[in-house]
Amino acid sequence: LFHRYGIYSFAMFPLREAGHITYALLVYAPNADYFDPDMVQLLDEMALDISFGLENLNQAQALERTRDELERQVEERTLELRLAKEQAESVGLIIQSTSTN
Repeated sequence: LFHRYGIYSFAMFPLREAGHITYALLVYAPNADYFDPDMVQLLDEMALDISFGLENLNQAQALERTRDELERQVEERTLELRLAKEQAESVGLIIQSTSTN
């Protein structure tokens, strides 16, 4: 099948995320025995670099989701406290911050 499309050399390198293979880098060439040991080493290093980038991208996305969730929780709690303060003030209680900010 590959020869029909002019592919006579084929190499596959795993791309890992958190130690698990999630993708593969597929490389093909029109010449037989195209991938010598130096080329294989270079492509393997490229696959490691891509895996590193994927891992960093996933970590950045997870951090962003965590930040968004924390911001949502802070907004929710701030609203709860504001409503509690208004309710307390409506019955004559005075709530005042002691911070200097």
